[in-house]
Amino acid sequence: MNLSAMLAEHILYSQPDESAHQHAREGVRDFLAVSWPVLQGEVPDSGLPALRTIYRDGSVRSQALLLGYAGHALDYDDFHADFRGHPSVVILPALLAWQQYQPKRLNRFLDAYVTGVEMAGRLGLAVSQQHYAAGLSQHGNAGHPGSGGGTGAFAGAGE
Repeated sequence: MNLSAMLAEHILYSQPDESAHQHAREGVRDFLAVSWPVLQGEVPDSGLPALRTIYRDGSVRSQALLLGYAGHALDYDDFHADFRGHPSVVILPALLAWQQYQPKRLNRFLDAYVTGVEMAGRLGLAVSQQHYAAGLSQHGNAGHPGSGGGTGAFAGAGE
């Protein structure tokens, strides 16, 4: 079995335990705590209104982008040492956007989030501290594949 097939298998058949679900709930709470005031216009922010004029089609992609912006605007949410960043602001916007169009059980949502964070964290470890020290963002390099893995797990890719 090649590396891609092994990764896909891990994504699809991962079964996080209750402890992981509890950490996931905390991550969701953190994300909502920083993004909600921005989304509701309760804190001064000129970026979101401008983005809403461009990304107004209501698609999953547009919703994920707007939620990602809102999660980054205050940027004091969760931190993952292996990832060297804030995985929730990359992974949760995609999952929340998909949730609007493909409602799933809460446990499946939490499983997908944990799977995405785990994938992003492992990729963060693989690219090393030097990558981060050079000023390269883990959000783009490890977060987006983690988001894809979490979204694949959520959507049930391969079902």
